[in-house]
Parts: sequence; structure tokens; C-alpha cells
Amino acid sequence: VFRAITIISLLFHISVVFGHGAVQRESELKDSEIRLFVADNMDGS
Repeated sequence: VFRAITIISLLFHISVVFGHGAVQRESELKDSEIRLFVADNMDGS
């Protein structure tokens, strides 16, 4: 599960790099959600 999340986050960061500046703010919010999700999974396991 953790490996899948890592791959998804990597693909997401790549899309952010090639994305538009207008989407950057929304992407940052999603990135923070992903980090919180990963942190919760690490604490749970």
C-alpha cells in the first residue's frame, strides 16, 4: 500500500511540474493531504 502511494505521489509531482501555475495552489493542497495520509498509515502500521 505504501509503495502504491509513493508511486501515485511521484506521478502527481511530475504532473505538477508540467502543469500550469493556476493549478499549483490546488496541487499543494493535495500534496499536503497525501503527506497526512501517508503519516497516518505509518502511525497505523
